[in-house]
Order: sequence, then C-alpha cells, then structure tokens
Amino acid sequence: MGCSSRVILRGRIEEDPAVRCTRTGERVMVFTVTVPSERFEAEGAAYVDQIALKVVWPAESAGPCESREIKAGDTIQLEGGLTQRVWKTGEGIPRREIQVIAHHVTVLEDEEV
Repeated sequence: MGCSSRVILRGRIEEDPAVRCTRTGERVMVFTVTVPSERFEAEGAAYVDQIALKVVWPAESAGPCESREIKAGDTIQLEGGLTQRVWKTGEGIPRREIQVIAHHVTVLEDEEV
C-alpha cells in the first residue's frame, strides 16, 4: 500500500476495529476515526465540524492485529499517508474513496480531541 503524502491526525475511533485480509492476503485492521475539522459559531453557540476517515493499519506496521489494544471511543494520534481506492460497483459505476494508511498509532490517555 503505497502513499505519496504524510499525515498526522488526532481523533476518536468510532467503532471497534475489524481485522480483514486484502486481496493479496495481507492482514489489516480497519476502523473509522473522526477528526475535528473546523470550529464555527451559529445562533450564538459554538460547534465543531468533524470528518470521518477510513483507516487501514497493515499488520506489518505494528505486529499481529489481534494484539493491538485499540477500541471504539479511544482517542488516538496516528501517522501515515493518504491513498485513493478506486473501483467499480456491480452496476459498473466508478467509485473512489480516500483512505488513511496508518504506519503508527498511539492511544492518548484521557485527552479531548
């Protein structure tokens, strides 16, 4: 999984990660992380807009997937890169998705995002 960009994100894991195998047999952990993107005010109240990003964490980056101690609700900081996944649906409609390929994930103790 090649990446041409480098990102550092801090966010919250939305659901428990799932272990999957890619078409090439590589084991990966997949989860969604929500990161704050913009603070704004409307009608006298402050709001934080958030972006949900799909994260793919290859087993080669941090050992066996089952030993990773991350779960829904954890606040994490991750370092990795962006990649674009392109495919066609069963009806032949082209689709694309931006994914974060994680190289390093750290659970942050008792931190707000």
